[in-house]
Order: sequence, then structure tokens, then C-alpha cells
Amino acid sequence: MIKKRLKSGNIFVFALIFILSIIWISTSSVYASSGSKNIIHKVSTATVGTPIRYNFTLSKKTDLLFVMKTSERIGCTIAINDPNHDIPIQTVHLSTVSKNMEYLSDQGIYRNSEKINLDAGNYVLELQFENDTNFDFTMDQVSSGATLKNSNLTVTKGFTGQISVVNGGTIKSCTSNKPSVASVTNKGKITGKKNGNVVIKVKLTSGKVLNCKVSVVSNQYTSKKIDTKDIEYNTCKLKPYQASFDSKGNIVVKFLVVNNNYGVVSELSNYSITIKDVKKTTVAAYKKNAFPVNVPSYGTASYTVKIPKSSLKVKQNKIDLRTCTFTISSGIVN
Repeated sequence: MIKKRLKSGNIFVFALIFILSIIWISTSSVYASSGSKNIIHKVSTATVGTPIRYNFTLSKKTDLLFVMKTSERIGCTIAINDPNHDIPIQTVHLSTVSKNMEYLSDQGIYRNSEKINLDAGNYVLELQFENDTNFDFTMDQVSSGATLKNSNLTVTKGFTGQISVVNGGTIKSCTSNKPSVASVTNKGKITGKKNGNVVIKVKLTSGKVLNCKVSVVSNQYTSKKIDTKDIEYNTCKLKPYQASFDSKGNIVVKFLVVNNNYGVVSELSNYSITIKDVKKTTVAAYKKNAFPVNVPSYGTASYTVKIPKSSLKVKQNKIDLRTCTFTISSGIVN
């Protein structure tokens, strides 16, 4: 009998520690989204099969963010009900296999989240858990000050870009005023089809509409040219300034040899050029033991190198030259 009481006492103490610790953790996260407003924040204990209900009111159509923290990996169903008829208007399942489920190892708890959009009105929120658990639940009204991460985007012809919303907004739909130039999905993925400019109308679940200006350009790398005044005295620098594919799929690279030194540069020894994409993956590489040049003292000269199609590490249609980085290295022979 004594042992049983001790065991029950230990469970109570554990639950109390969890609740107290999660209260401390959540005080800094209730207003986690910039400009958001907390509507419900409850820390309690749930019993399986027993629904927990909270009343709330929305003064306007808005996005709502649900965040559930539990001591164990447990699923939960959130129902938004009509208070007059007790009929579910929307239902959200915070599944244990949801992509938003995560374990916060530094806090020893599980965190799950989901976002919905709801019209103005009076509601009853109902929580149902799969098992008994301690929980910390927040429902935030997401900021209505949502904006585009970039209101002007440049996309390479044949490649894609992504529209992103910050400050709490959620994309509902997207439309392009010139789909022949750039098409867009309702998730904001843009595909450049031909050179030109378009305006993409982004409608959020809150009803707000934002515009994104998109320029579709050729698959060509360009960079600012330099001369001797741009580099240190007694040095020599190689600078690529243009690159594009020719009709056979070779990459044609134009580069400068800038010689801010006394003496003619006659050769680039162990010449190499490496091209990497935005993920820093090498997409093309080229080497040559000797590359003849003729650059006078304190002078600049332009040269062209053709990287054969056979030197490409990936297919041509996977290489967005415009966003690649080019690195040229070599020894200098005077």
C-alpha cells in the first residue's frame, strides 16, 4: 500500500515538474511569430477519451497557428466547432508522423504545429488526445502584416524560382499575367519560359493580395569587369566576366588577365576553371597545362576558353550559369 502511494506520488511530481518546466519554456515562445497575437495558451493534463474545450472569438478573417507541446510523442485532433450546433467547421490532425512533429532534445519535449485560416466569428476549440498526457497548447492569430520575402525576382529561362511570404502569411493561390513568359503554381514555384517581365499576383489565405515582379533572363553568367586599379600593386589576377552555352552545349567563358606588375605575362601554367552551382556542387571543370597569353606590364587583356560538353558533370539543362560561381586559378609565367 505504501509502495503504491509512493508510485502515485512520483507520477504526480513528474507531471508537476513537466508543467512547471513547460510553462517556463513557453513564456518566450507564445509570441514567437513577429507581430502575432496569442488567443489561447493552456498548460494542463489530458485524459484519453475526454475532450477539452475552449471558447474564442475572432473579429476578422485570419490565419491561426496551433502549437502543441507534449511530454510524449502523442497525436492530437483539434476541432473548431460551431458553438450553436456543436458541428465541426474545421478539423486538424496533429499526427505523430507529421512533417511538423519534432523532438526538442534540449527541453525533453515533443512539438507539433499546424496553420489554418478561419472567418470572423465565435467558436469552440476542442482537443482530443490519443493517450493521457501533459500538454502546453498555444493558438496564435498570425500577423496580418505579411509581405513577400522578395517583391522582385529574377529567374533564368528554363529554370525555377520560389515566392516566399514572411511575417506569418500563407499562400492560397498565385497567378501570372503572362504565363507564356513565366508560369507559377499555387505554392509559388515560378518557371521561366522565355525572356520578359511578368507580374505574379499572390493571394494569401487571409485575403490579402501581394504582387511579385519577375524578370526572366537568358542563361548567361555576367560579372563586372576589372582593371589594374582594382587589384593590389605587384599582383596579377584572373577574372571571369561572361559565360554562356554555345549551340553544341559547350560553355564559352570570357575572362580577363589583369597584370598590375612589371613584366609581360606570357603564359598561364596549370590553368584550371571550376564552375559550381548555388548548392556549391561542381557542375563543370576544365584544366590545361599551359594557356598562352600576352599581357603587358600594368595592362589588361581578355581571353576566351571553351569548356567542352564532355567536361560537364551534369546535364546542360541542370546548369543555371547565371547563378553559378566561377573560379579560375593558374601559375603566372613572365
